[in-house]
Amino acid sequence: MQIGTAIDRFVGAALAPEEWPQALDAVAEALGASGATLVLGQSRETSVAVSQSIAPIVRDYFERREVGDSRETRVNPRLADGFRFDLDDFTPQEIARDPYYQEFLAAYGYGYHAVAQLAAGSDPLLLSLKRPANRGHYDGHELAALQRALPHLRLAARAATAAWRASFTGQLEAFARIGWGAVLIDRQGRVVGLNSAVGLGDAVDVIGGELTALLSSDRAALGQAVHAAIGSDGGNGATAGTVPIRRVGNRQPVIAEVLPIAGARRSLLSPAVAIVLLRDLERCAVPPADLLRRTFGLTPREVELALQLARGATLQEAAEVLSISREHARQRIRVVFAKTGTARQSDLVALLAKLA
Repeated sequence: MQIGTAIDRFVGAALAPEEWPQALDAVAEALGASGATLVLGQSRETSVAVSQSIAPIVRDYFERREVGDSRETRVNPRLADGFRFDLDDFTPQEIARDPYYQEFLAAYGYGYHAVAQLAAGSDPLLLSLKRPANRGHYDGHELAALQRALPHLRLAARAATAAWRASFTGQLEAFARIGWGAVLIDRQGRVVGLNSAVGLGDAVDVIGGELTALLSSDRAALGQAVHAAIGSDGGNGATAGTVPIRRVGNRQPVIAEVLPIAGARRSLLSPAVAIVLLRDLERCAVPPADLLRRTFGLTPREVELALQLARGATLQEAAEVLSISREHARQRIRVVFAKTGTARQSDLVALLAKLA
């Protein structure tokens, strides 16, 4: 398989993680390997994507392996290193007596690898190419081919991360337009983005990089909901953790809905894996003025009056804001009632809330 095709499949899998096994098989084939893993940070089942060809070996690695992985602690490639292979980190004598090589890998006919860092960070992203023991170590010619492909793989990783970021930007803006605060959370539970509708310092704040409730009585519940969301893969069975967050004083709470982002955790390239949606019960939801005009045929002044009432103003207060008399306001509201099919102010406010 051509490396360009394999890289296209790599980017696609980063956005649709269920395609990782086939995509990593394609990468392995294009780079002369028999299998591949993509690892974010430390090797854990939730932070590893695996090609189909070596899935049984990796499953046994996590479930039945009885010897330590000497590569886990010794092999630590940096961006400046390019691909590293076994003899960069071990002598032949060490490999010959190492239990991980001679007992675990040998049992499956595997022995050698080449590994490179695709993206840096607190949890670096590593691509590891696997090959059977009977093919021997990677030689100079093979490593040169891997080094030529590496910039394209790193570019693919950056492109996939950028695509996730772009989708998150659109989501944050969409929630802001309807008045909902939205906070993006990464794998470590840190805030990595929020929108303009989040009111920090009221019910919630960001302290030490983490979203926290200001009142200690709600802090643990919010933390538990966030922890559960970042540990979920966001599949069809994922549910929201709903946490009422109280304010200081006799005021309505903010309702936090904590959700895993579908596919984000398994992607390994998404900068966020969960989102916290904040609904302020004190916020008066009002529909766009143009929507009222087009839906009910209201005039601009009738729209202004209806929106004032939707925001909680009395008829007298609305008249003062619009610089009209109370009687004039009463006449106009009768027309608004007729056009909207409502009979009283409470009915009108309830109708407008449905459109907000």
